[in-house]
Amino acid sequence: MYDHLDRTPTVGRILLALGLAAALAVPGGLEGQERAPAESIRSDRPGLGDGTWVVGSGVWQAEVGGAVESSGEDQFLTGSGLLRVGLEGLELRASIPGVGIARGEEDLILGDVAVGVKLPLAEQDGWTTSLMGGVSLPLDRGEGVPDDPGGSAALLAETALSDEAALALNLGYGFPFDDVDQGTFAVIATPSLALGDDVSAYAGWAGFFRSGDDTHIVEGGVAWLARPDLQWDVNAGFDPDTEVWFLGAGFATRW
Repeated sequence: MYDHLDRTPTVGRILLALGLAAALAVPGGLEGQERAPAESIRSDRPGLGDGTWVVGSGVWQAEVGGAVESSGEDQFLTGSGLLRVGLEGLELRASIPGVGIARGEEDLILGDVAVGVKLPLAEQDGWTTSLMGGVSLPLDRGEGVPDDPGGSAALLAETALSDEAALALNLGYGFPFDDVDQGTFAVIATPSLALGDDVSAYAGWAGFFRSGDDTHIVEGGVAWLARPDLQWDVNAGFDPDTEVWFLGAGFATRW
C-alpha cells in the first residue's frame, strides 16, 4: 500500500500537521496533572515499536541494550541506550548515541544523539494512545561536517485483546529537515502475551517504507520482570528479503 513514498509526497506534511495539532492541544489539557508511577516498570524495550505508557511525574528510567547483527558476511556488535524522565504533562526522552563495531574492524561506529518527548492522549473505546516526536542530531564522524539533522513523529496506540493478550500499533514518519518529503514511513504491529505474573512475550512485524526501498522485519522477544523497578529482556528479528538478522538483550530500570 505504501510501496513508494514519492507517489504520496504530502505524507510527511500531513503527519507533521497532525502531530503539531495534538502537541498544542494535549499539554494544555494535562497541565498541572501529576501522573503516578506504574505499579511495575513499563518499558519501550524490547522490540522495534514503542508503547503508549508515559513515565510518571518525577520518575527517571533508563533502557539499555546490545545486539549482534548479521548481513551476509558482515557482522556487527551494537549497543544503545535511552533515558526517560517524567514531568507534568509529558515525558522527556534522550537517546544515548549507539556504538557499533564490525567484525574484523577496530574503529567504532557511532550513532546519532536524539532528544524528544512523549505526550499522553485521551483513552477512548478501550484504546490508550500517545504522541511521540523527536529530533536527531548527527555527530561529526571525522568527515568534517556531520550529516543533516532530522525529525520524527509517531502516533502510538494500545488495546487489550483479553486478560492476557494485547496489541500495540505504531504509525510514524522520520525525515531529514532539508527534505521532509523524502523520509521513511513506519508501520509497526506488536501483539503481546502475558505468560505469567512476571514474564511476557511478543511477536510482531515492522514495515519501513521509503522511496524505492521498503523493508519488512519480523521480530519477537521475551521480557522478565525481576522486580517492580527492573526488567530483563531478549529479542530477535529477521528481514526475509535481505536475510539480515539480529539477536539482542537488555534491561530497563527506574528510580
